[in-house]
Amino acid sequence: MEITDGIHRVEGLKGVNAYFLINNEGVILIDTGMPGNAERIITQVKSLGKGEDDITHIIITHADIDHCGSAADLKKMTGAKLAIHEGDAASICGETELKKVKGFMKVIFNTMSLFMRFVPIKPDIILQDGDEIDGLKIYHIPGHTNGSICIYKPNKAIFTGDAIITIGKGGPRGPMGIFTLDMAQAWESINRLNNLELEYDILLPGHGNPLTHNASLKVKELKK
Repeated sequence: MEITDGIHRVEGLKGVNAYFLINNEGVILIDTGMPGNAERIITQVKSLGKGEDDITHIIITHADIDHCGSAADLKKMTGAKLAIHEGDAASICGETELKKVKGFMKVIFNTMSLFMRFVPIKPDIILQDGDEIDGLKIYHIPGHTNGSICIYKPNKAIFTGDAIITIGKGGPRGPMGIFTLDMAQAWESINRLNNLELEYDILLPGHGNPLTHNASLKVKELKK
């Protein structure tokens, strides 16, 4: 689904969002969904008139299995450079375990893990706060995970992973507590992001529908 010129949401991923960002250099994939989604993603990029070889980068907003689960397969199929923040690099490499889910959802995720195996993968690019990839600015916003990032396309859009989502009434909200390592830190990150005074009309969350009008103003109204 086209969100705006050059930005498309991958269709058919259950419960999570991933996006294509098309530019003059090729295609950047932001997040990959759960394990088993690689073929679906490749089919959709072909429907946009591109091929798997056109995917130059795969940027992971954070190392939760629903966002990086198909990263290993897609890197193998496309040859794209895989990028993730240094705070989550050890998790996606398999050097440390992926984040544990809290509360009643722990049972559900443990059951799902019996059927969907996460394949560790070594990233090509270890991101830090302030880095840039093809004109996209990376901002480190820890809390949901240690290495959560936002990806900012200046004066147009921001990809927020699970740091800011739109589940519920449709407006922006902070991350869900049962899935978040440190809620206090997550809100500190949201406040820091707002203090940067970034301008963007479009917000592209990891969960929920994109906001396509006055998104930066709506995020500034967020309260803990």
